[in-house]
Amino acid sequence: MIQIKMFTDIICEWCYLAWNILDTLHDSYDFKVDCLWYEIHPETPPLGIPMKQHNIRYKHFFKVLNELGAPYGLELACKEHFANTHHALLMMIYAREAGKGGSFLRSVWDAYMKQGHDISTPEQVAELALGVGIPPAGIQQAFSDPHYADVLEHNYQLSLAYDTKSVPAFIVNNEYLLTGVQSHDTWAQLFDKILRDNKEMK
Repeated sequence: MIQIKMFTDIICEWCYLAWNILDTLHDSYDFKVDCLWYEIHPETPPLGIPMKQHNIRYKHFFKVLNELGAPYGLELACKEHFANTHHALLMMIYAREAGKGGSFLRSVWDAYMKQGHDISTPEQVAELALGVGIPPAGIQQAFSDPHYADVLEHNYQLSLAYDTKSVPAFIVNNEYLLTGVQSHDTWAQLFDKILRDNKEMK
């Protein structure tokens, strides 16, 4: 199995696009993606900010994203609000350790990327967590136990160690570094190369 480390944040539209492109290759290749979550905009106020303060040309930005995502059936909402993802990321780490990482990620990305909902506050994140079966006690633990913040910090420090500098960034089999959104064909070519190399080594 090909192992991929993906440095990412829930708020990153490029990461959302890259993740979904990778997902189209699961029928053809055996690989696992381990998301290493960290907060890429920790300076964002707790309640977030208007999107135009983050990106004055945000409407054009979402237009470009949707053009890139169209071949993969992706359509992102033109969000008016740029969220703070601190609590969503704490919840993401808890959900993954509790075996609900996939369902929570789909829920939070559906809410934020597809529907344009805010995910800044603990209450908004808790509603999404409850929707995928995470109990109130688990939600409280995610927000209060320093372990989950420590994981985010560890992932950030690991990204610095790999000198990735941006998200999404991918470490493939601890050998190849890819940054930014890669096409289906680029991933397929890399996977084919890895499989050929492995076969030759045997």
